[in-house]
Amino acid sequence: MKKLIYLGCLEILFLVFISFKLCESGDKSNKISIDDFPMTVGSQWTFVRTDSLFEYGDPKRTVVKETVTVQIANEHSVNSKEKILEWIRTFDNTVDTEYAVIQGDTIMLATSMDPVKSSVVFHFVFPIKIGKGWSGPSSFRNSDYYMVMEPESVLVPAGNFATAYLIRRITGDLSNLGLIKYWVVPKIGIVKMARSNLLILGKEYYPTSSAYEKIAIWELIEYKVKE
Repeated sequence: MKKLIYLGCLEILFLVFISFKLCESGDKSNKISIDDFPMTVGSQWTFVRTDSLFEYGDPKRTVVKETVTVQIANEHSVNSKEKILEWIRTFDNTVDTEYAVIQGDTIMLATSMDPVKSSVVFHFVFPIKIGKGWSGPSSFRNSDYYMVMEPESVLVPAGNFATAYLIRRITGDLSNLGLIKYWVVPKIGIVKMARSNLLILGKEYYPTSSAYEKIAIWELIEYKVKE
């Protein structure tokens, strides 16, 4: 366990170091503003979700693969500086609602409007540009740190996107560090997301027979962005 915690600490230190290097070398003109992130009612994205982090049954080793549709359904203005958008997620067997809270240059997607029951899905601070890092909402024991890496090409069923901004997020505590990566394309939004346990080493790809290759991947199939 000490070795795993040590590896997790090294990962955090590495990301901080990379952040400084990217700030030195990155072109500050390359960025995504909050206006480049689609948040219009009627916009819709369809993903294929492959998830080996979810376990059930006996033996507890089942890979879930399904299609998920995300649609922005309603908009509520709280005041001149804040608005809330309802994101309806339709899975194969269920439908749920998440809430995007927009305040200034910050978008926080939450599972509930009840602060006691809610958890943060993601917390983006714009503009998104190379080398930028920020902390998300966290408890005393938990970390929640984001960092923008170099843009890269990403291939998903919806197409080959030549310039996708990669956001790396480390969340959790030292006993259960999670690594989440988001690939964001201007005017389209998130085209891919991958989540894994930072302390469980293994291939970052679809799970096979190995219990150490656990990851959840969302890949964009199609999208319809309203102006």
